[in-house]
Amino acid sequence: MAKNRYFTYEPKPRKIMNEEKWIATLRQDKMCSLEDIAKEIATRTTIAPAEVEAVMIDCLFQIGVCIKSGEGVEIDGLGTFFPRVISKTVEDVKDASLKNCVKSITVGFRPDSRLRKAIKSSGLKKFEYTDNYEEE
Repeated sequence: MAKNRYFTYEPKPRKIMNEEKWIATLRQDKMCSLEDIAKEIATRTTIAPAEVEAVMIDCLFQIGVCIKSGEGVEIDGLGTFFPRVISKTVEDVKDASLKNCVKSITVGFRPDSRLRKAIKSSGLKKFEYTDNYEEE
């Protein structure tokens, strides 16, 4: 899983109105998979990794069932998942149809305040390239 207990950023150039500006962008080394998370949970519990993964997969399935029926799902400590529609406006109520207004239907996520605090307090450091750095 995570090599560091902090995450890194690096400056990147951006052209804004034909002028070069600089922004700080987060650097992500790799993605943690469901299997990776299940293995980590299993090391701190008496549950086998396959059982943890099975419960997590079923949890995701149940979240999908709730969202498909128009319900939000609040998981204490993690956040709230909810159905989300991104739409555009039309001039006349007669034109306000699924075909004319809805751009996309997706899943929204609002992180729990504890999760937001955890990311804010995790530490952000500038990424430094070294000779022994390996891209994954």
